[in-house]
Amino acid sequence: MPLNNVKSEENIAYMYEQENGDYVLGKEPDWSQINDYILNSDLSKCSNNAPLSWDKENNTIILKTEKLATCKIYLRKKFYGESCNDDSIACKISQKVEDNSVTNDNGLIFHDGTIDVNNDNNIDDAGDYSYRYSGSNPQNYICFGNGSENYNNGTDNSCPTENKYRIIGIIPTETKDNGTQMLVKVIKAEFATADELGIERVANVTYNSAGIVNRHIENEYTKLDSFDWSSDKKNNTWEDSPLYNALNDHFLNTTLGSGWNDKIEEVKWNAGGAKWYALATSKPSVAHTAEINGTGKDAQVNAKIGLMYAHDYAFASSKENWFKTLYCSKENDTTCYWGSGNKNNNWIFNHLCEWTISRYYDNKTDDAAYSAFGIYEKGYFGTASAVTTQFRFGVRPVFYLKSNVSLSGGQGTKEEPYKVAI
Repeated sequence: MPLNNVKSEENIAYMYEQENGDYVLGKEPDWSQINDYILNSDLSKCSNNAPLSWDKENNTIILKTEKLATCKIYLRKKFYGESCNDDSIACKISQKVEDNSVTNDNGLIFHDGTIDVNNDNNIDDAGDYSYRYSGSNPQNYICFGNGSENYNNGTDNSCPTENKYRIIGIIPTETKDNGTQMLVKVIKAEFATADELGIERVANVTYNSAGIVNRHIENEYTKLDSFDWSSDKKNNTWEDSPLYNALNDHFLNTTLGSGWNDKIEEVKWNAGGAKWYALATSKPSVAHTAEINGTGKDAQVNAKIGLMYAHDYAFASSKENWFKTLYCSKENDTTCYWGSGNKNNNWIFNHLCEWTISRYYDNKTDDAAYSAFGIYEKGYFGTASAVTTQFRFGVRPVFYLKSNVSLSGGQGTKEEPYKVAI
């Protein structure tokens, strides 16, 4: 019995959370075996308002009172970061989650649908129980791929620039063969080159970083190899894209290489896209719903490598931006993702045009219907022809690490990325 000073067994009600989120009355648990549940302190109450707390070490509830009490105890299912107990990167990173405070905009945020902010601006999280990095420059670097062996095994002190990736988060993800799992999702820190993808670029543009605010780049100049999303202006199907083929052939097997490609999970990418209003003129939580549970799911593709979703970009911004629409119709509009508040507080934003995996979902047959969504250099979101000459879009590969990939060291900083056990 973890509770003291109660009148009798009949004066304690134990409510257990179900898969659908409802609570059902049950009997007193076996406290030595209750590994999947934890006290829901927000719902649990005692008649004399005595404080209830959870003793993590002993898996029991503590009631501090000198008076008799009648209690209703709510036991919720443990979240991933509370229940995992292994050396996997997913487990270790999820346990670094920070308090859901809007003032703490530079860390790992738990998206449980109950973000703790003043909701005057209608700020919502993804509500999918994911853990996502947000803010200007969180410590989410990881070293990965062919050429990173010496850093990851401790022989070298630095990770090569081309091997630096950043962790988007730990995301519940539908895999091809192993059901839904909590997986570490990463994105290449810098844009992929034509050599890394093994295809010809559309153009190569040199940008002076002095004119680019808050770029996380190694050198004064950065070169962007740009690519078309499609090779056919009448086709915006992801499986037919030259990027899909390049990412899952040359990039996977040659650039990342043997031994590293085996650490990547084959997952179901939602490549169906969305209508304009569902992504561009919506806030991040609506974009997430469209891409994960809406039209995005209409065209699922089994693959190891893809590109980011629109909501990945949106939720990488600090939380005060999560009520804003992704598209802007005028410059520096504070209600959308053009303003400096997003650009300077979004670690994914690289200040250059960049493709996402989401296509424009439309039943029309004109050229505009065969487009894809991307991020523009001003920070806002929009569409461009999948075969474009007006804008130059870069590519940053995205993938999910297998659930058994372990962490062996590192700090997550740009100078000392997390190390992958090899």
